[in-house]
Amino acid sequence: MAEFRLLGEVEVLAGGDTANLGPARQRCVLAAMAVDVGRVVPVERLIDRVWGDDPPVRARAVLSTYTSRLRHALTALQAGRIVQRAGGYLLEAGKNAVDLHRFRELCAQARAEAGDDEQVVTTLTEGLRLWRGEALTGLHGDWVTVERNRLHEERLAAQYDLIDSQLRLGQSADLIAELTMRTANDPLDERVAGQYMLALYHSHRPADALKHYQRTRTRLVQELGVEPSDNLRQLHQRILADDPALSPPMVLGASASTRQPDPRVPRQLPADIPRFVGRDRYLVALDELSTLVTGAGHPVVITLDGAAGVGKTALAVRWAHRAGHRFPDGHLYVNLCGHVPQPPMKPADAAAALLGSIGTPADQIPSTLDGRSAMLRTALAGRQMLILLDNARHSDQIRPLLPGTGNLVLITSRNQLRSLTIREGARRVTVDTLDAEESEQLLTQSTPGSAGIDETVPQLLQLCQGLPLALAIAAERAAREPAAFPMERQYALDVLDSGDDATTDLRAVFSWSYDALSADTARMFRLIGTAPGIDISVPAAAALADVDTARARHLLDQLVATNQLHHKRPGRYQLHDLLRAYGAERSAEQDSPEQRSAAYRRLLHWLLHTAFNARPHLQASDSGLVPLPAIADIAAPAFVDQRHMLEWSAGERHNLIAGVRLAYDEGFDDLCWQLAYATWPALFLASAWHDAQDMYRLGLAAAQRCGDQTGQAHMLDGLGNAHRFDRRHLHAIEAHQQAIALFSDTNNVRGCALALSNLGASYRDVGRYEEALACCRKAYALSRECGEPGTMAISLRRIAETLTADGQPMDALPAGRQCLDLYREVGHLRGEATALQALAGVHFSTDRPETAIDHYRAAASVYRGLGDRRRQASTLTRLGECLSRTHRTGESREVRQQAMKIFEELGAP
Repeated sequence: MAEFRLLGEVEVLAGGDTANLGPARQRCVLAAMAVDVGRVVPVERLIDRVWGDDPPVRARAVLSTYTSRLRHALTALQAGRIVQRAGGYLLEAGKNAVDLHRFRELCAQARAEAGDDEQVVTTLTEGLRLWRGEALTGLHGDWVTVERNRLHEERLAAQYDLIDSQLRLGQSADLIAELTMRTANDPLDERVAGQYMLALYHSHRPADALKHYQRTRTRLVQELGVEPSDNLRQLHQRILADDPALSPPMVLGASASTRQPDPRVPRQLPADIPRFVGRDRYLVALDELSTLVTGAGHPVVITLDGAAGVGKTALAVRWAHRAGHRFPDGHLYVNLCGHVPQPPMKPADAAAALLGSIGTPADQIPSTLDGRSAMLRTALAGRQMLILLDNARHSDQIRPLLPGTGNLVLITSRNQLRSLTIREGARRVTVDTLDAEESEQLLTQSTPGSAGIDETVPQLLQLCQGLPLALAIAAERAAREPAAFPMERQYALDVLDSGDDATTDLRAVFSWSYDALSADTARMFRLIGTAPGIDISVPAAAALADVDTARARHLLDQLVATNQLHHKRPGRYQLHDLLRAYGAERSAEQDSPEQRSAAYRRLLHWLLHTAFNARPHLQASDSGLVPLPAIADIAAPAFVDQRHMLEWSAGERHNLIAGVRLAYDEGFDDLCWQLAYATWPALFLASAWHDAQDMYRLGLAAAQRCGDQTGQAHMLDGLGNAHRFDRRHLHAIEAHQQAIALFSDTNNVRGCALALSNLGASYRDVGRYEEALACCRKAYALSRECGEPGTMAISLRRIAETLTADGQPMDALPAGRQCLDLYREVGHLRGEATALQALAGVHFSTDRPETAIDHYRAAASVYRGLGDRRRQASTLTRLGECLSRTHRTGESREVRQQAMKIFEELGAP
């Protein structure tokens, strides 16, 4: 059987041989999979574990190389195998094959054997023998450091537990040498100090035990400024008094019947959740934060916040069970009922419950909150306890329950409890939804052996969007009635209900958070639930709700604070799909159709005017082409530069598409085609040609429905452009011809000029150069006639490109130079870059490669200044080709690599 070793140097042994695991990074890849043996580790997580914040440019390719080499090394020894799965890699080997997991299994077994010290000693000794030195020896990096420190703490905990059991078994004399070394290595560790004192006392050396206490106290006071803990002081007093209870309860070899049980301590944690998946990063974060308890003179307070149903309690309980051995004085648990049908628990009642749990007689508990809070602080002082306060409503409910010193308080809440962070220094961890892999794992765990469930997994994943409670409810329902389970989004909340418990009815669970909102905040939540698109910005929310941006920002922040809205990107907010469905339901109940329609119009008007403000940065021929509806009291932003426009267009693209669809569905026909027209920059910059075709078809249908010929002409012209970029040239030519006919019928000269220029580009693309030149020259004449320099420049550029393609580059030069001059005259940088590219092609065709290279460099520089990295990379690619043809191989390679890096960073092919 193969043995994967992490508790020391990273090794793999099988049949007496050791695998050649290669360099440190490659061994780190194996370790990163072995800690999650038997589970798929996503590629992104592997990259983060191996390289942290500084991955190589082609990290995925390097990772693939490492896994391939490791696969060969393991295959050679028949020592498990590495399997590539969707999104990641899996190390196929039994858990017992990995020394780390074997060690943890033995530690868990020892905890289950508590009370049988002989068996605990046997089990922990076996587990600790697996260690061959410092974990992950020879590896480096942030993840390695965190994992190594965590494993060191687990090893120490096991060693401490082993020594406790050995002391109870009367093995003190055998432990003195080891404890002497431990106290020398860590003289401030009070648990080690107590064990050493007890071993000395058992060995009839009470004077030495008392001296060690004095040494420890002196160092604590001098170096940390604190007195020893209550536990250590009490042990000191009991040694002074020669307390007979300190004697070992049994001697080595005594029968089990003579053993005395440990004093009872509260162990109130709820049962661990059997179906628990993922959450590794949160468990690691809690491990790291909990280490602050050591030596702390104040309580360590950690809050877990997140949306309803995201699994905060399950995570808290899982971690508390895993780390419970570090809190020997017990675990306290109170459900504060912050978001349930009944009223939240009062702080005074919670304090009384905690006091009762640690043995305070009911008749001694004060009647006032201040009295109970003070007594609780006194009772908890000097203890090492874990206090889990579940489902808190607000900070004031928590504050009176906090101990004054030591202990760890873990709080779960749907609210962010920000004032606890500000005043009490609480460490906040926000819990997000599960990723796709974790969601699928939870579904399959929740329905073991269910026939037909596999076929519905993709739909269930899409329906639940990673929300654990929704996944659990959906899995049970689908397993119970797979054929009848509806997957449509509009029925999601109807089916996500167990039918027998409000806590497993997603609609009810959401309502407890919603009902706590103020009227204005609840209205904002409802409106966002009905709004088009995947997210919303502050100005868009202000338009939607008819408030100013300061008020909108405040209302959005209130929704974020209660975890009903996510703020994942600066300035943009997003609802979980199921919360969006709930918000739409509440809007249907509480808002009239007229109110919703007015909100839609305000939002669509804001989108329309803002998108129109963006168009001139892309195209210099738009002024006054399309009439806009007037808007009142809605501030549509102006764009100071093209970089600002690019950021806005990228952020709003999906919302613009959704807005066009909403306008069509609501019958806002003018708005529909005007918004489709205005959406072109966002779609062009993303090369989203299929979306562009869909938008212009919808806009065309809306313009036809309201009989607007100008709108129909613009939609046909835009549809032609979308077809042309999608290489559907015949469809493009037909659409442009129809647009020209409609513009001519309505005497729209400027529109006709632009459509003619676009038709010329389509003719050029299919090699019909004479027709292309005729169209572009006519477009130039018409645009000059009506004083439209933007369309003049576009037509000139297309004339130059057509002549070059037709083998007449010398004739193309005047048109290209005039085009560049026009763009510079009107100050249109993007147009200038396109003109430079066209001229570069002309110069290269006239055997002037150096001039072509200069023009390509200039165009790339302009695109870089505009922040348009996609077109910067495209221009660099052409520059690389040009350099290659002039035999400047080194420069060409460098430029191509630069372009490739940009494309990779953009996620483009």
